[in-house]
Amino acid sequence: MMRRTITLLAVLLAVPAPAMAQGANGSAGAACRPALEPIPDAFTTDTLFLVLDPGYGIKPLPEEMSLTALSVVADSLVLPTPLPMPPVIAKTYTFAGTGEGGAQGLMGEAFVEFNGKGEVKRVGLSQSTLISRLDEALVAAVKSGVNNGAFMAYEQATRGPGGFVFIGLRTVPVPEFREKAAEYVKQPLAGIALPQAPAPKKGAIATFPVRVLQIPIVRMTSAPAVPKPGPQPVFPLREREERQDGFVHVEFVIGADGRVLPGTFRLANAMTAGYARAVQRAIESYTFTPAMIDGCGVPARLSYSFTFDVD
Repeated sequence: MMRRTITLLAVLLAVPAPAMAQGANGSAGAACRPALEPIPDAFTTDTLFLVLDPGYGIKPLPEEMSLTALSVVADSLVLPTPLPMPPVIAKTYTFAGTGEGGAQGLMGEAFVEFNGKGEVKRVGLSQSTLISRLDEALVAAVKSGVNNGAFMAYEQATRGPGGFVFIGLRTVPVPEFREKAAEYVKQPLAGIALPQAPAPKKGAIATFPVRVLQIPIVRMTSAPAVPKPGPQPVFPLREREERQDGFVHVEFVIGADGRVLPGTFRLANAMTAGYARAVQRAIESYTFTPAMIDGCGVPARLSYSFTFDVD
């Protein structure tokens, strides 16, 4: 008998809403104030990092290889001056006794794609900082790094049909990769057993500090929620026939209406392309409960992990 198990975790990250956001009922939020309002004289100090994450198709490499690559990229990174901070709720906290909270932060990402021969196939943007000048600076720095040999170690470590290296510019930590699928579940879904087989190991994630930032804090009323039973991907036919367990980790943006914003789906890790496509279709057809500020929906970035289990 074959059984499908899907476990999931939602980690709150968020992105900006327009000044006139929609309300929870989807109508124009004429009564809504600007979605992300900074709290006067409230700041958090954070560090802006370059982050290298060998997503998949790359053999594990020593961390010093990643740090060397990031150092070369950092030498070419020209940040806008002054550096504008996008209205992104990236870390959450609670005001004492109020149940409210939120904080701004920064998160963007470029990628380097390698073909099966280890040659650089293309460089592009996989996750926007929501500031075009900053996105352009990140991609330009990564392209310069490619031209200056920053990723030679990854070219040599490419395996199979090819692979990806992701270079982030963020104050938000990369979601921690855990070896056992069960570790992704804070509250197991009732009646669903968890797979015991470990997820595939991943190369080291390296972080390189760029500069210290003073980030204004904003107030948020409530975090986004996932109505039960949650997105339900269909088990891919090929993987089911081959009785192959699977693991997928993705990030995407939930709009003020609870639907995934087009172009924001980002694959962080997947065992097969079939599993990745199944998860993307399920997520993009699902309606979430958006983050809220005084009854107004706020676009929010979510990170999800799914495991597929075959008995």
